[in-house]
Amino acid sequence: MSRKSITRRSFVGAAAATALAPCITPAKAAGPIRVISHRQPALEYYTDQMKKALPEGQVSVELMPIDKEVELASITLSSRSDAIDVAYLNDTTMQKFAASGWLQPLDDLWAKYKDEFKLDDFPKSVIESISYNGRIYSMPILTNTEMFFYREDLFRDNGLALPKTMQDYMEAAKKLHQGRVSGTVMTLKPVDGCLTRRIGT
Repeated sequence: MSRKSITRRSFVGAAAATALAPCITPAKAAGPIRVISHRQPALEYYTDQMKKALPEGQVSVELMPIDKEVELASITLSSRSDAIDVAYLNDTTMQKFAASGWLQPLDDLWAKYKDEFKLDDFPKSVIESISYNGRIYSMPILTNTEMFFYREDLFRDNGLALPKTMQDYMEAAKKLHQGRVSGTVMTLKPVDGCLTRRIGT
């Protein structure tokens, strides 16, 4: 792709094709492509690849703590500003932003590059997690894995089996909540707190 042929749309296409563009916001008229993301090794790699995909100066990358990044994206996009082009968002934030009309659907790019990059290899459940109202809004560059931590002795002493559903989880937590023992603990860290919990502490 020559410098003259590079457009914001073709960049988005290249980024989507190489799984480097988590969420695309409606394009602005001109200027460097602004990417915001939080800092962690995988995302540092992806944003570096974005910069290498186009001539120097075409991509501007800002890395920051995730709560600050989501705050910046929320303020910028809710004001209908076009100052951000590509943003890393987690599952729940992506759904919220898509519902607010702040993101650009990627269905046409997904269809264009589906065969070349074997995008059908992604399981249906993964595609559903990056979609809203049947439209694809993100590239699945990583997944959140649920890990269940529990005290085996408390489950054994209370005659409880390991929960298989959220209803089982809630019932076990209620039964274990006694005296100085909490039935469950949630680490309410900004942004991802709802994903971090354990039972029987």
